[in-house]
Amino acid sequence: MIKNAKIVDTMLGIEDHGIFTASLELEYGDGTQQSFGRSYLGGEFGCKWIEQTLDVVGVDRWEKLKGKMIRVEIDNIVGNPLYKEIIKIGNIFEDIWFDPKELAKKMGVEN
Repeated sequence: MIKNAKIVDTMLGIEDHGIFTASLELEYGDGTQQSFGRSYLGGEFGCKWIEQTLDVVGVDRWEKLKGKMIRVEIDNIVGNPLYKEIIKIGNIFEDIWFDPKELAKKMGVEN
């Protein structure tokens, strides 16, 4: 399922367990919210994750993400039909997508 979402908040930094993290807090048109992010963004993979997120949204700085509209592709988590996971994010106008699992696979990083 593909839905439009607004980025209402972002996080880029060290989380409470000391892990470098980045996430987008998204709000759908019906008022529900969901996070898209990665809890460990070390090394080159982390740089690429951030770079591709910025590219897809169409901004050049993390601080400019808040307030932007994007598309998300959502699927059910295997074994839990009630929980839906954001598989990838896309540009609101163009057919440009970022799939973190594909990036991890390309780079040989465990996802």
